[in-house]
Amino acid sequence: MFWKKFLDCCNKAEKSPNAVAKELGISSGAVTAWKNSDRVPQERILLKIAEYFGVSVEYLLGKEKSPAGAGLKEKHWRLITAYERAEGPIKEAVDRLLKIEDKPVLVKIAARDGSFQEREITQEEWEKIQGLPDANL
Repeated sequence: MFWKKFLDCCNKAEKSPNAVAKELGISSGAVTAWKNSDRVPQERILLKIAEYFGVSVEYLLGKEKSPAGAGLKEKHWRLITAYERAEGPIKEAVDRLLKIEDKPVLVKIAARDGSFQEREITQEEWEKIQGLPDANL
């Protein structure tokens, strides 16, 4: 089961199993062993492969149907994977379309002595701060 899932992930990434193994520092002999037998990689290798493809270890072992886990459809997983691999104008266009902003927010933080310090925070941190009951913004 592992080999089939690994091969599927490689095909979706448009890479050969040996190319992926080389990128991850795995020997071609290990890849051959996975292909020719029911051998499964060691846990640390499974974790590397799962992280590389953005899937769960459970998926690689055939215990989950969806590559990304609970209830995610195959087409959605492909969209997510394509987005994560996108660069430059394509990723920026999708971000604009989805109104995703990764730009940091510049905030001034007041110190007890009355001075201010500027600090960049993420959009997510800014939203948390705005949600605080005593936030004077």
